[in-house]
Amino acid sequence: MIWHFQLKEHKKIKDELLYLIDKCKGKKIKELDDNISKTDFYQPNKTSEPYRKIIEPKIIKSFNELKKNIAVEEFIFDNFWFQQYYKGDTHQWHTHQKSNLSGIYFLELPHENYKTEIRRFPTDKLVKYRAKEGDVIFFPSFFSHRSAKIELDLRKTVIAFNFDAR
Repeated sequence: MIWHFQLKEHKKIKDELLYLIDKCKGKKIKELDDNISKTDFYQPNKTSEPYRKIIEPKIIKSFNELKKNIAVEEFIFDNFWFQQYYKGDTHQWHTHQKSNLSGIYFLELPHENYKTEIRRFPTDKLVKYRAKEGDVIFFPSFFSHRSAKIELDLRKTVIAFNFDAR
């Protein structure tokens, strides 16, 4: 199961978030079958502070509306990081540890074919969902997911985060 909503403030904050990400040092990842043009995942958490200050309150506000529909008292966010993908980039199947939920904000998603693919546990069948730029999805952290290879000359930017729901 995944949860999905459109971030209402997306159009207002997109350019500022991209500007802050452009200023971040970030790092290129090229190992095994992964190729990510720019990410701050391996940087100290301080690097995410400028864009996290903008995005976290907006996500919390949306989550607070969701709390009415699910049995959750609070959301405790762990870390935030961005990833940018260009033509030829990919991030292979993986899961996240030390949290019970993972989230992805599609800051730039120029084509729906490049949304994050998620496999349902334990069947490994792909979860079907629609996504467009400005959407936020979240799902159990033990669901395997990936960013398939970008085949077109474009850029995909996501802000990912891990959190616990209690």
